Amino acid sequence: MTHSFLFLPSYHHQNPIITQSLHFKNYLFFRIYLFTSFSFPPLLLLLLIILLLSVVSFFIFNFIFPSYFFSFLSFLLRRGGGGKGKKKEKKTPIKFDLILSF
Repeated sequence: MTHSFLFLPSYHHQNPIITQSLHFKNYLFFRIYLFTSFSFPPLLLLLLIILLLSVVSFFIFNFIFPSYFFSFLSFLLRRGGGGKGKKKEKKTPIKFDLILSF
């Protein structure tokens, strides 16, 4: 008789209440098994690594190299914003004598 975490045993009950309770017990046991096991799913592990790296890099750039951190932050803020706070650059008129000299 094989018994897995997700499926019922190989024998089937005719009573639906017993079947539902067995499904629920298997599901509950599987959830507890997932939370107590140390094998994380790979996406969760990747998310934890990215979060750890971002926190470590924030502390490095904020406390060890603050000038680099703030210059990079201002560079990001200058690029974003949808062009609301940007000053309009005046286009230099084309000088025809410079073109004709070539």
